[in-house]
Amino acid sequence: MSGNIEGHGGGGSETPIVWHRLVTALRENKLPDWDVYDSVTSGAIVPLSCESVANKSAAVDFPDFTKGKWENRLPIMPLV
Repeated sequence: MSGNIEGHGGGGSETPIVWHRLVTALRENKLPDWDVYDSVTSGAIVPLSCESVANKSAAVDFPDFTKGKWENRLPIMPLV
């Protein structure tokens, strides 16, 4: 798969590899490399970092979006 998705990839560069991996997984009827918890976790980093910086680098609690389920979750990608 090649090409760009308008507004993504930064300055007209290629579409991010995670999008390619997502589309490939969907086309092959497979689970993607990440789940919704991975997505919201990565999305929380910037706002929590901004909060910390605004408070003179104070520690900020990171939310557990899985409500503890991460402790028993099987890996999505097998470790080699």
